[in-house]
Amino acid sequence: MTSIPPLVKSIGWTRGITDTRAQMLDLQRQLGTGRIAETYGGLGSGRSLALSMQGQLARIDNFQQTIDTLALRLDMMSLSVDRFAELVDTTKSDARNGTFEFSSGDTTLSQDLVKGQFDEALSLLNAEIAGRHLFSGRTVDQKPVEATQVILHGDGVRAGLDTLIAERKLADAGADGRGRLQLINGGTSLTIAEDGDHPFGFKLAGISSSIAAATLTQPGGVAPQSAGLALAGQPVVGDTVEIALDLPDASRVTITLTASADGSAENSFAIGADETATLANIEAAIGTALETAAATDLSASSSVVAARSFFAADIDNPPQRIDGPPFESATGLVAGTADNTVIWYRGEPGTGSARDSSLARIDDNIVVGYGARANEEPFSWALAHMAAFAIEDFDESVATDEDRFYALRQKTVDGLSYGNGVRGIRAMQAEYVGLQSTYGAAQERHVATKQIAEDALAGVTQADDEEVAVKLLQLQTQLQISYQATAMIAQLNLAQYL
Repeated sequence: MTSIPPLVKSIGWTRGITDTRAQMLDLQRQLGTGRIAETYGGLGSGRSLALSMQGQLARIDNFQQTIDTLALRLDMMSLSVDRFAELVDTTKSDARNGTFEFSSGDTTLSQDLVKGQFDEALSLLNAEIAGRHLFSGRTVDQKPVEATQVILHGDGVRAGLDTLIAERKLADAGADGRGRLQLINGGTSLTIAEDGDHPFGFKLAGISSSIAAATLTQPGGVAPQSAGLALAGQPVVGDTVEIALDLPDASRVTITLTASADGSAENSFAIGADETATLANIEAAIGTALETAAATDLSASSSVVAARSFFAADIDNPPQRIDGPPFESATGLVAGTADNTVIWYRGEPGTGSARDSSLARIDDNIVVGYGARANEEPFSWALAHMAAFAIEDFDESVATDEDRFYALRQKTVDGLSYGNGVRGIRAMQAEYVGLQSTYGAAQERHVATKQIAEDALAGVTQADDEEVAVKLLQLQTQLQISYQATAMIAQLNLAQYL
């Protein structure tokens, strides 16, 4: 019996069976892998959308990785700044409530507390993550802050803050301890004069008196300035003379002297036999009051000013020191060097924004600047006042030391309040909260965008299992019928066909 394969071929069944079988295999692959095609070319018109969504997902993943790193660093920095703010508040409270009560040696209990807070504040500024220092600007591999002992007392070669304060005190007090003011008695007139054009000591701000027969000369004009008091008659008991003096830290103190019969009371002067004798008594009382004010208010001011200058310095702007010796008659400042003076901040000095020292792109159009430097004003200003209070020595046997303690205590409290346009630690806290909010919002957008992109990608690349199963069943049925028909035709001979 002769078969008729040419007939099978002519009707195209073999080719149809092959195509159907190939479709079945492809559907089986889709059912197994869940993908419509193994290549983008197999997606047809959906390939452009698939490529676009793949690119979008890759960018989002990169942004998410950046945000994760940024979040870790920013959270650590924010914690450090928050704790620093707490230390500022605690120091202010301890100083405000501090009394002239000694713990041991020559420091008070409140000073010991503040020194511990100062040490912790420095540790916060040396914070690091995986070897990256967070408050060192661009020099992330450089520990930004010197050790507490070195900052306060030097290292035997380089002078520390204590030396700079001691030099400043000498320059402000002057050789006679009267704050660089001179008293010139002209018989019935007294002139109070600054001893030169320099930034040290008291600066005359004004003079006033309730003495009816007094003629006053106010300070004014260019430095050095002077003020005058002339008597054309005698004062009466209770009359006053007041001299307003500006201190180096921009605060002011007023000396008030009251006329009395014998001048035995504190801050008083005796009414003499005549104007000349009275003026001599006023001169003596002013001299004593200047010495007291220099040993208390001026000394406290010297400590604060020296500390502010010290902590405002970096390697590009060394600490300013008194141009001496002799320091008592100094008229200017000279920059210290890295060889002779401790420079407390060792990180990148920088002149631009500290935030720009570290940048992170967290979205196509958003770059976050999150860098920081330990010498930023909110840090350095607080450290200066902490250190000025902690480093001082006091002696219960020195008559003026208790008043000096309370004067320094008040300047510490005032300084830690960040007044007079000084950028405060609260502003920095708010800045970091804003940065955290920025990356948080970007993260939320990326999560939503990623979901949309994944859905769109799945729409053109993922196979529908139910649809594939239905198609597969249809093809299986068709293929079975084709095989049966092919088998029947293959058994035909010419006689059967005819």
